[in-house]
Amino acid sequence: MRAPWIVLILLSLGLVCGLSRAGESLIELDELPEDRKNDTEYVEYLKKKQAGRERQAEFEAQLRSRLQDDVRKMETYRKETLEPQATSTVDVDGNTVNVKEPKSSEEALSLQKPLRDQYEISPEDYNLYEHERWSLNDSDFQFDRPQYIVADTQAGRPQRWLVLSYSITNSTTKARRISPTFVAVTNNGVFTPAVDGYVPERMVADSLYRPLAGSEKARDKGELLHHIIPLESVPRLNSQKFTFEEGYKDVPNLPETQSTFLPGQTRWGVAVWPAPTEEWTELKIAIQGLSNAHRYDRKQRHALVLAFTRNDDEYHVDRSTIKYVSKKWEYLWMWDQDVSVPLPENPSTPQIKDKKLATPGGGERFVWAFPYEMANTSPETQSVKVRETAFVLRGPDNKGLEVDVGGQKARVEVKVVDDGRSTIYKAQFTREAGVSDPAREIQRFAPSTENQKHKFPGGMTHLLKTGEKFAGWSIFDAQDVDWSDVRLQVESQLSLQVDKAKLSDETWRNAVKKIANEQNKLAERNPGILYDPRRRLTDDVVALKDGRSFTGTIVVDTEQGLQIDTLNEGLLHFEKAQVEKVTPGEFSAVKKQILEAIPAAVEAAKQKKQVMCYFNAEAGLSTGSYRVARWYRIPGKIEEEWLNAWESLDAGQ
Repeated sequence: MRAPWIVLILLSLGLVCGLSRAGESLIELDELPEDRKNDTEYVEYLKKKQAGRERQAEFEAQLRSRLQDDVRKMETYRKETLEPQATSTVDVDGNTVNVKEPKSSEEALSLQKPLRDQYEISPEDYNLYEHERWSLNDSDFQFDRPQYIVADTQAGRPQRWLVLSYSITNSTTKARRISPTFVAVTNNGVFTPAVDGYVPERMVADSLYRPLAGSEKARDKGELLHHIIPLESVPRLNSQKFTFEEGYKDVPNLPETQSTFLPGQTRWGVAVWPAPTEEWTELKIAIQGLSNAHRYDRKQRHALVLAFTRNDDEYHVDRSTIKYVSKKWEYLWMWDQDVSVPLPENPSTPQIKDKKLATPGGGERFVWAFPYEMANTSPETQSVKVRETAFVLRGPDNKGLEVDVGGQKARVEVKVVDDGRSTIYKAQFTREAGVSDPAREIQRFAPSTENQKHKFPGGMTHLLKTGEKFAGWSIFDAQDVDWSDVRLQVESQLSLQVDKAKLSDETWRNAVKKIANEQNKLAERNPGILYDPRRRLTDDVVALKDGRSFTGTIVVDTEQGLQIDTLNEGLLHFEKAQVEKVTPGEFSAVKKQILEAIPAAVEAAKQKKQVMCYFNAEAGLSTGSYRVARWYRIPGKIEEEWLNAWESLDAGQ
C-alpha cells in the first residue's frame, strides 16, 4: 500500500530536475555578433525571450518549492503514520498482553522471503505437509502359534516365557517406518506388554534355524553370510534398518526418511512375555505400528488383533493347547487423546495447585496436584481404569533439571508417580485445597458415587457411554520421585563422558588382585576391554563401631537411629550409638539437588500453564502408558472492530 507514495516522490524529483534547466540564460544574447547588435528588432526579440525564460524559471521554482513541501509532508506522514506499528492490548488468560501491528505480511507470517500473493495461498509461501495413509495387509504379518519356553536362570530357578515368532513384509512400494508393539490380553484382565530377553530369543532362533540379531557367535555370523534372515527382538526391529550388505543401521534423525523397512523387505522377530498365570482360556494379542491409519474424529487407532483360545484352565496345565481363532484389523479407542485438563473459571487461577505442608517432625512436605478429565468420544461404550499417573518435571528452561556429580553435569527429566492411593499428606492437601472426595478418600482413581462400581477384573473401573466423561485429581508428593529412572538417566549421561579403556583396565586389575593374589604378570596380559563399562553413582556407606560397614540407601537418619536399605540384606536399623561414620554417596547428592529444584520446576509449569504427564490406564486392548501434554490456556478474544478497521483500510476508506 506504500508503493504509490514512493513512486510519486521519485516522479516529482525527476520533474524538478528536468525543469531546472529552464532558468539558464540565453547564450545568443551574451555572445551577440557585432553585426547584429545594431539590429534593434532582433535584440528586442532576444530580450523578450530571456524575460519569458525568467518567468518560466520563477514558475518552476515555485513548483519546485511546492513539490518539496509535498515531499516533506509525505515523509512526515510516512514516519509518523505509516512506519510506527500500531499497538493494542488483548486479554490472554486474564492477563493483558501488548501486541503490535506487523509492518508487512511477511512479518505477520514469519516469512524470510517476499510474499508471492497477498490474497491467494501459494505453496511457495507456506510449509504444506502431506500425510500419506498406509496399512499393511493382514497377510503381510505371518506368525507361529504361541509357545511356552522354560529355562534355568542364573539363580538356578526355572523361568517360563510365552513367545510369539513372526515375520513382517512391507508389501507397499515405499520405505516405511514399521514399528510394531505387542500387548497380550487374557480374558481375566491381565495386560502384559512384550519385553525382550536374550535366553528366550536365543532358544527361538535356534529352533527356527535362524541367526540371532546382534549375536557375535561364529555360527550366527556364518548364517548371515548365507543371507539367512536373522531373528530380531522387538526394540531392534523398531529402531534399526537392516540389509545384508550394510548390516544394522540406526534410524536417521529428521529430516531424513525414518524408515525401518525397504519396499518388499521381510524381517523376522520374536515377542516375549513373562508367562502369565494359567487362569485364562482366551488370549488376544494387539499389535500396533503396522499401519498409520487413525480415525481422529472418533478417537480410534488401527491395530491388528490375534485371537487364541485354550480349553483347559490352571488345573490342567500339562494338557493345555493354544488354538488359533482369528487375525483381523480393529480400531482401538485412543483414550490418551480424550484426556484433558479443564479450563479454569478464573484465568488467573492456575490449575496446578501446590502447597508446603508441615510434617510432625517439624519439616515440610511439598505436594502439588492438577485436575483431569477423560471423555469417551468414540462411538462405542468403553471401560477404563487409571492405574497411575506420572507428572514430568523439566525445569524453567524445559531442558530438564540439572544435577552436578563431582563437577560433571547431567540433565534429568524427573517423573513423580501417583498410584491413586492417598497418604496422610495427600489427604491433608485435598482437604486444605477443597478437592476432597470422601467416597474416594483411599483410592482417588476409583469411580465416584455418581458412577457405579463395575465388577471388571481389578475393580474400580469406569464404564463410559458415548459422550460421557469422568473427572479426577492427580496428587504428587515430592518423595514419590521415580528414583530408579533418575539414576538410569544420570548414569547414562555420565557414562558417555568416561574413559572406557581406563575403567576396563581398572576392572581387569581389580579382578587380577582377587584371583592371582596381586601377581603383576597376569595383570600385564590384559586382553583389552572385557565389557562396556558404565559410570555408576556411589551409594551411602554406614560404618559401625564394631568394624562392620554397609552400603545402600539411607532411608531414615535421626538422632535416635538410622535405617539403610541394602541390596543383599534388605532394610537394616541401627541405633545412633552403634554408628561410627556415615558417608553420603553421589546418588544421595543427586536426590538432594532434585528435591531442592522441584518447587521451582512446578512453579515453571504453572507459569507455562501446561501439564506434561504419563497416563497409565487399562482400557481393553487399548491398555498402555502414554505421554500427554495438555495446555489449559483460555484463547484470546479478537475484537470485531479490529477486523472492520482492517477492511476499511484495505478498501481505501
